[in-house]
Amino acid sequence: MTATQETQKNQTKQPVNNYITDKSDIPEYIKISTKSELGTKDQAGNEKTPNLVTPKEAGSYYGKVATTDGKYIVQSVGKDNKTAVLHKVEHLEFQGANLKNLAEGNRLKDKPVQIHYGKDADGKVVGKVYPYKEKEKLSETPSITKESLKETVKAALQGNTKDFLAKAKELAESTIGNTKQRESFLKKLGAATDLSLKPDSKEKASSDKAVSPKTKTKTTQKEKPVADLER
Repeated sequence: MTATQETQKNQTKQPVNNYITDKSDIPEYIKISTKSELGTKDQAGNEKTPNLVTPKEAGSYYGKVATTDGKYIVQSVGKDNKTAVLHKVEHLEFQGANLKNLAEGNRLKDKPVQIHYGKDADGKVVGKVYPYKEKEKLSETPSITKESLKETVKAALQGNTKDFLAKAKELAESTIGNTKQRESFLKKLGAATDLSLKPDSKEKASSDKAVSPKTKTKTTQKEKPVADLER
């Protein structure tokens, strides 16, 4: 095989449509185990095999781990197990000690996870794996008001937590997979921290009133001209 033919062969193996790996590269044993684990039958008794796909470079996937062998993870996504996504473990970064331990012990089966793909500082595609509560996407965080955050920050600062924001960022990165939601949360948290360090307007007003009471102006007689006093 010439160098040109080798190049052409490698080009045909390149992922298309921003998929990380080509669907044709899915091992046959993975297809069989996925069918065995997630395959169902319709009312007529016909077998229904889930659509097994590979992840996209900027894709986000939610669902239980159907099978895992330490090299690959098959994740069931969507309704009625109609779709399964094949993740290569070498492309994944498990967030949090618990998930890391489960992955290292090959004990992720039936665990619900969310996986978000993106490029790291070196341009390498990485999928970050987070815990996932079913029926509630972790990235869809509840609305957070500045007042509620302010009270939380006040309580934390009373404990003399010097690196509060640093710890909050670390926690957010391990629990909030969606980048925009995470940045929004940290922005609100930062604003609430600033607010908590300032006195409330009502408290400031009462403080100013106590320190600077209104002084009554005394009415004084106008001084008479010197000429009038000498008369």
